[in-house]
Amino acid sequence: MKWIACFGLLVASSVLGSGRSGGAPLPAAPNGPDLDGKTVKIVNKHSGKVVTVDPESNHYLIQSDYNESKTQQWLVVKDGDFLKLACRENDKVMDVMLDSKDPGGAIIQWDEKETKTANQRWRWEGDGRYRLLRSKWSDLVVEVAEGSKENGIKLIQAKPEEKRDCQYWEMVIIPIKP
Repeated sequence: MKWIACFGLLVASSVLGSGRSGGAPLPAAPNGPDLDGKTVKIVNKHSGKVVTVDPESNHYLIQSDYNESKTQQWLVVKDGDFLKLACRENDKVMDVMLDSKDPGGAIIQWDEKETKTANQRWRWEGDGRYRLLRSKWSDLVVEVAEGSKENGIKLIQAKPEEKRDCQYWEMVIIPIKP
């Protein structure tokens, strides 16, 4: 399978199973038209846990074990060269809290804004199965706080660091039950 124009690069890839139940990893160019409208779970490389809406706050995004909850399922919507990630539970989108540009700023879900949406748009960048999820607004990447492997740990934005596995994510397409 051939993909064209991933941030100005020609990218070739084939979809291979990940050896996990629950779907196949995304192809190399997730901003491609085949992903528009697909639902994914977003898995952290370091912990193996997925992005989840915190049930206590209903705003903060945390990591937890995958249990097929709609609060762990994200609709990928192409928006130019960026992605909008909307929670299947309530259609709220992944957002940098309070438009922060500072490392340590919380990653939350929030109502989609009609204008000034840069803090709600993301670049999926890198090569291979695991990649960085970078904010259009702050140019920082999503990270599991303190590199933890525990459930319930908040997601924050941080300066990208090579080989820091808590900053790398896999998007796995999941089948949607009617």
